[in-house]
Amino acid sequence: MENFATNASILDTWVFEHVESLMSRAHVDAVLREKVSGPRTIFFLHLLGIDTTGHAYRPTSREYLENIKVVDEGVERMYNLFEEFFPDKKTAYIFTSDHGMANRGSHGDGEKANTETPLVLWGSGINPPSPNKGYEDRTSGHATSRFLFDPTPPVSPASWHLSHLARIDINQADMAPLMAALIGVPFPVNSEGVLPTAYFNIDRTYTSRALFRNALQILEHFKFKSSHKERITTFFKPFTPLAHYQELVDEIRDNLINGRYDTADNLSATLIELSLQGLAYFQKYDWTFLMGIITGGYAGWIIALFVFVVNHYTTYGSNSSFNRPPPRIISSSISNGNLTMLLTGTVLFSILLAERSPFMYYLYALFPVLFWGWIIDHGHVLGRLVLATILQAAGVAPPRATEGWWDATIIIHRPVSSIAIFVVSILSLQGLVLSYIYREIFVLGFFVLALWPLFSPSLSYSLKIMWVLVSMITAVFPLIPVDLPENIVLPIVGGILILLFGLATLVYAPLRQAIHATPPPSPSSSLYSSSSTSSLSPPSPSP
Repeated sequence: MENFATNASILDTWVFEHVESLMSRAHVDAVLREKVSGPRTIFFLHLLGIDTTGHAYRPTSREYLENIKVVDEGVERMYNLFEEFFPDKKTAYIFTSDHGMANRGSHGDGEKANTETPLVLWGSGINPPSPNKGYEDRTSGHATSRFLFDPTPPVSPASWHLSHLARIDINQADMAPLMAALIGVPFPVNSEGVLPTAYFNIDRTYTSRALFRNALQILEHFKFKSSHKERITTFFKPFTPLAHYQELVDEIRDNLINGRYDTADNLSATLIELSLQGLAYFQKYDWTFLMGIITGGYAGWIIALFVFVVNHYTTYGSNSSFNRPPPRIISSSISNGNLTMLLTGTVLFSILLAERSPFMYYLYALFPVLFWGWIIDHGHVLGRLVLATILQAAGVAPPRATEGWWDATIIIHRPVSSIAIFVVSILSLQGLVLSYIYREIFVLGFFVLALWPLFSPSLSYSLKIMWVLVSMITAVFPLIPVDLPENIVLPIVGGILILLFGLATLVYAPLRQAIHATPPPSPSSSLYSSSSTSSLSPPSPSP
């Protein structure tokens, strides 16, 4: 068992040393040499050490920079080793990563530092670096996956000192067709990546035909999705931009046969783009329906909770006629809510059955049916509350009756304040959602909380000062970058402060309670009370 916590770069050194050992044995072992020298051979080197060091010490640490140096030197050794072993100059090299890393040493979210990875290619079949002269000069008639969807060329950071060179970005899925085209094998059957031909320095006929094959493969994915959805959908809505895809395919073939490669490449790029749009269309085919029933389910859940609270924990519910059963439309054996659940569920599930929907769709549809059915049975609580609020806001007193729907008097106090609280609550919830993206929103929230003592005159002066001070200090934290380097002093100081505040509270709270609990002198115990005064007066004479 080895411990890599102190120096994980030995994981990378281990890989380099084993490759060197493998190639050294291949010089003397004819069988091994034949295996490694065969056509279309891929050597995959997984450098785990640099990833481990990034997690343990953060990418801005000295340890990480030293690990980068180890990898740089190792890559140079591997390049020289392969160039010596394969002198035919037909080896291509790809250096990349499966993910990036944030400054705090983590990855997995959508942050740019986590989704952007290095990609360096050189060797056989690869274009050399070209000057950064703009989009038109850089593509030279070739289609690239980046420019196919984003016409704005990417710009390298100034700290790289590479702004003078052309930069072509690709999606990670494009790595599969890129490697397949370089070694001359069919594209992986499940790949939806786009061939970045701008990287290639290969025969133009091969490049254009490879791009066309890439377009046909992605088109087959689209055709399968389309036919599958049409087969299981009663009311099928096709993706119309590819309704006549065969005409586009025939036109590309004609241009390839006649050597019009630029036109063929542009048409292949168009076919790829439309096919990917069609795949996205069928992937999101049911999104409107699913978002509708899921939103309806959540809305029903929220309203049902509100009605439940009003009905059981306010004077407008269980203490009035709200707890009476709602009227029935058909008979006394089934409520309106149950009837609605039965009819709506039957219609909805019949549609799902006709569409051959997955089992999870039925579960998604079940929740809004149950919640809204319950709301219909108990919604008179909410309806009565809303109507009474409207009447009170309009200056009209709610009617009072002894029987029926209005047998309990509702008096809604301060309706304007209630509406204001409702609006503030909605805005606060929306701000909470946006705070997942914009942390600075919390600063505004803490500033608003700091104003609370101004509207609470009953609070003591010291408590007001403490509240404002703590709120203002806390408002600073959302402005601090989340990628701060590791500092053990901060949690230690924070723990000590929490401990001191806790001890101060334990000492101060009982003392303050004892002071306020001491009763004032009662008249009976005073020296100037009637009983004490009589005891100090001279005794009355005996009769």
